[in-house]
Amino acid sequence: MGSPRDQVSACGKPKPDLTSDPFAYPLTHGNVISNAATGRDTLADDRIGFIDRHEGLHVWQNRIFGPVYQGVYVGWFLLGAVAAVITKAVRRGAPPLRRLVETAAYYDNPFEYWAYRRDDHWETSSAESMLKWRPKAPS
Repeated sequence: MGSPRDQVSACGKPKPDLTSDPFAYPLTHGNVISNAATGRDTLADDRIGFIDRHEGLHVWQNRIFGPVYQGVYVGWFLLGAVAAVITKAVRRGAPPLRRLVETAAYYDNPFEYWAYRRDDHWETSSAESMLKWRPKAPS
């Protein structure tokens, strides 16, 4: 938490607590990675490699796919949100809507799936198992 002074921005407004927000993710747009420290003052040493590999792959995805990358990302988010709402409406005992949207719109996005799998973090991601993509079992 820190001192009360640490919780106030330079203009005197309270700083948002991004560390408690599950949607406070790093964002890669083109060659720029923002919020890599995910709301903290500095990037934790244990996250540097993950951010470099995961977000670095998004930089290359954006370079390779160009505007298609951004279009697919936005389209997938919208369709994923719709899928989550439908799942919540028809499945009894479904997890909270926010978790379903996070999984269908973010984690199941093909570019995110690729990045998490590349870094061996897919199985340990916090995606909701009801909607989480599962790798094809070896035959």
